[in-house]
Amino acid sequence: MSELLLLGDSHGRYLEDYFPSTVSVDFRPGETIEGITRYMQYVSTQCEIIVMHVGTNNLTHRDGSERDSVDRVLEKVRAMADELRRCFPWAKLFYSSVLPRMATKSFANMRWYNDRARYINRQISLILTDYEIQFIDNTRDFLRGKYNTVDEMFAVDGLHLSRRGKHMLANNIWNATIN
Repeated sequence: MSELLLLGDSHGRYLEDYFPSTVSVDFRPGETIEGITRYMQYVSTQCEIIVMHVGTNNLTHRDGSERDSVDRVLEKVRAMADELRRCFPWAKLFYSSVLPRMATKSFANMRWYNDRARYINRQISLILTDYEIQFIDNTRDFLRGKYNTVDEMFAVDGLHLSRRGKHMLANNIWNATIN
């Protein structure tokens, strides 16, 4: 039986390779906060620990244009927190921060996106304290200073994680939840 369930977007792809067998990873490529929130009602688990890693797809469309306003993202986080508490009242709950993005030829808005992600993460961490959901801040491992991404953590598309990035994310989640 799994002791930890990780629900998330495409950042979860192959993440199970970096965890022990007691961790289940359920990832949904392209999914948003509201999509994962709807999906929760169908998740059957007795895991003691549940981690959400979702939010990137709420910040921008594939072309880098804004998707949801900051207020809208935070509203969706509150709804997700309510649903988490309703669906998994026994579990210890965690939210893994929205990761920064690396600049690429097709995505030049890296500074704008990373500023926005940093601000939203701060707001999310404050909101989640009301729900007794712990916030896992991954930012410092994926950024050097305020704007420089740790490029080796990202795949060539600048959004998804490299093997090293997946290892770091899994390590951060494991250390925050189990250790």
